[in-house]
Order: sequence, then structure tokens, then C-alpha cells
Amino acid sequence: MLIAQQKQKENIIEYLLYMWQLEDILRATNFDIKQIEKLIISQYDVDADTTLEIRDWYLEFISKMREQKITDKGHLEELYEIVNELNFLHNSLYQIQQNKAYIGLFEAAEPNIEILRRKTPNATLNLVETCLNGVYGLLVLKLKKKQITEETSQAISTISKVLGFLAREYKGYKNQ
Repeated sequence: MLIAQQKQKENIIEYLLYMWQLEDILRATNFDIKQIEKLIISQYDVDADTTLEIRDWYLEFISKMREQKITDKGHLEELYEIVNELNFLHNSLYQIQQNKAYIGLFEAAEPNIEILRRKTPNATLNLVETCLNGVYGLLVLKLKKKQITEETSQAISTISKVLGFLAREYKGYKNQ
């Protein structure tokens, strides 16, 4: 809860990736609050009241996932809304504002994004979700201590730069 709130304010891309990771952790624990308390909540160095707030936040998170029927796969609707906002921002920066800095980053990453799209079973994902899936996939591989080629690292690096730019612009728009 505390980390999610901080990430949501500071870097929306990190927030989305963090929330996706939490969704996967909740699935891995089979939504067992006792396991979540042991694995996650107990790691926070906070007072008893804050611990209860965190526990309640996880219970609400679990409830939302069940209500939205995403216990096996998928993401919370509120996260998809943010992804769609970011995709709108991408379109605005690229097509309407024709932001030269963004266009340069995007065009450097575009071949890598297209490769990701071709490898994605659900090719209907918007551009931002495709990029996030690539970065998240790399994070999962790192957590599993899988070998990652230099080519893959460089490809994801170009995509991360696009997402980083979008995160900064998004924060600026939200702070206006």
C-alpha cells in the first residue's frame, strides 16, 4: 500500500509494473491473506494501526481482483484506465504535439516494439501495454535469474526510455 501510493505519485510506469507484480504475487499465494501477511505485510516496519491499514488494503485488492474476475490473468480495470491514458498521451505527443524529443525516442524503440507485438499472443494490445509487457517480462526473467541476451536488454532499454518520457509527461499533466 505504502509503496504503491508513493510510486503512483512519483512514476506511473513504476506504479503499473509494481501493481502487476502484486497481482501476480496475490495469485501465487492463492489470495491467502495469512501468506500475504507473512510474505509482504510483515516486512513493513510500521505501527500496528498502519499494519492494519495495509492488511485492509490487500484485502480490498483481493476483493477487486475477484469481483473483476482476474484471479487467473489480467489486470485491474483502474490499471487499464491508466494504460489507456498513457496511450492517449503517446498519441498526443507523437501526432498532435509532434514532440521532437519524444518522436526520437519512439522511433528508436519502434522496431523493438513491433517485434514485441509480433511475439504477443494478444496482438490487439495498445502500444503502451505492449511496451509495459516487454519491460515486465524482462523483470520476471531477472527475478527468475534467467539469462538475458544483450540484444534483449538493449531492445527493452529503448522501450524503457519511451515509457520514462511518458511517465514524466504524465506526472506533469497530473500536477497541473
